[in-house]
Amino acid sequence: MTLLNSYTHYSTGSIVRSARKRSRWKDDAVDLPSAERVIGGYTDNAKLRFGTSQTTVDYLNDYWVAKRLDRRLKLKGLEKFTSRFDYGSNFYSRSVKRDLVPLLTVERRNITTGATLDLWRGRVFPHVDARNMCLTSNLGTNVPVGAGDDGVPDMLTLRGLGSHGIAETLPSVPPVSIAQSLGELKEGLPKLIGKGLLHNGPKGSGDEFLNYSFGIRPLIKDLQGYVKTSRNYDEFVKQYNRDNGRLVRRARQLGSTSDSTVTHLGNGLPSPTLGGARHWFSGSQELITNYETKVWFVASYRVMMPPISEGFWRELHDFTRTFGLVPTADTAWNLFPWTWLLDWVINFDDVITNLSYLGRSGVNLHYAYVMCESKVHKTWTYTGEYNPLYIAGGSNGRTPLSLSFKESTVTKQRVGASPFGFGVGLDFSFTPNQLAILSALGLSRI
Repeated sequence: MTLLNSYTHYSTGSIVRSARKRSRWKDDAVDLPSAERVIGGYTDNAKLRFGTSQTTVDYLNDYWVAKRLDRRLKLKGLEKFTSRFDYGSNFYSRSVKRDLVPLLTVERRNITTGATLDLWRGRVFPHVDARNMCLTSNLGTNVPVGAGDDGVPDMLTLRGLGSHGIAETLPSVPPVSIAQSLGELKEGLPKLIGKGLLHNGPKGSGDEFLNYSFGIRPLIKDLQGYVKTSRNYDEFVKQYNRDNGRLVRRARQLGSTSDSTVTHLGNGLPSPTLGGARHWFSGSQELITNYETKVWFVASYRVMMPPISEGFWRELHDFTRTFGLVPTADTAWNLFPWTWLLDWVINFDDVITNLSYLGRSGVNLHYAYVMCESKVHKTWTYTGEYNPLYIAGGSNGRTPLSLSFKESTVTKQRVGASPFGFGVGLDFSFTPNQLAILSALGLSRI
C-alpha cells in the first residue's frame, strides 16, 4: 500500500466521519502544443501539460463542522466556547509542479535560393523520459505522482517521532530523576579514565570508551542537571502551579535533513529530434535529485493538578515532582539492562515515558500532532551541441546547447495522536556515536 492510500484508509477513531480524497490541477496548469510553428516536414503534433497538480486527503470531524458553523454565524460567544476543542485531523497533500520548457528553433534552408525547406519551433526536453511525463496522452485525466513516496517518511516513522515530541514536552516529566540515579548506583561508580588502557593496553580501548559513554558522561550530565534544577527550583514550581487549570501549548522542531544525488544517464539525444542528424548530436545527460525534509511537533496539554493545601505537604509534593523522587515505569525501563539498545531501534522509552506521565499529576493530552514537509526536486540536464540552421549542400557548424527540465514534488503530512500518545516507531539508522558504542562492545569481547 502506498503512503497516499494508507492515509485514505486510516481512521483516528469514532469522531472521524470520512476521509476526503481530492485531485486537481491548479490554475497555473496549461496545455501547450509541442510546436508553435511548423514549416515543411518537421511535424510534431504532441500536446504537453505544465503546471502544478495536487492530491489531498483529509478527514472531517464534528469539531471541524462546528467551527465552520461558528464562523458562518459569527457567534463570538460560541467561538470562545468551541476554541478549546481540537479541530485537527490526519492530513496528506502531494503537489507536483513541472516547469515550462523554453522554445527552440531548428531550420533547413536551400543553399541556392535561401528558401526555408523545413522549420520547427517548439519545446525540446533534455531527456526522453522528461518529455514523456508531460505528454497529455500519458497523463489522461489523472494527476502525476511525481517523486511519489521517494524520500518521504511513512506514517509509522512520523508516529515514532510524535511519541518523542510528547516525551520532550510533557509538563509533568521532571527535569531530573533521583529514583533513577539511586537505581543506577547498584552498578557502582564509573572507573577512572585510562584505567582500562593501563591494564589491558590497546585491547582495553573498547572498555574505556564504554566506561566513558555509560559511566562518566551520564554522571556528568546528571550532576549538571541537579545543579541546574536546584538553581531554578522556584521557577519550575511557579511555572507548574501557574499552568494549573490551563491549556499548555508546546512546540518542537524534530529535525530536518537534506541530501542530493546525481545520476548519469549516459550520452543521448534530447527529445524530440526533428530532422535527425541534421540538427542534433549526442550529449551528456544527468538527473540531479535534491531531497529536503522537515519535521515538527505541536501539542496542547490540560493541567488539572489536585488541590493540596499550603504547607509541608505542598512543599513535599513540589519537591518529589520536580526531582523525580517517585519511581515510574519509565524509571524501571531505564534501569533494565540492554534497553538502551532496543531504544535505538524502537522508541519504547518515549512510549513508556508518555504512559508513565500522561494522566499523572493531572496532566492530560488535549491534542498532539506531528507534521512533515518533504521536498524532492528533480532536474534533468543535457549538455551537448546542435545545429540550429542546416544549409542543404553547404558547410554546417555546431552550436553549444544546454537544456534542463525541473519537476518539484512537495508532500505535506499531519498525523494526530490518541489521548495516550502516538505509539511506537522503528528506526534502523544509527548515529556515528551509536556505531562507535557498538564497535566498542565488539572490541571489549575480543
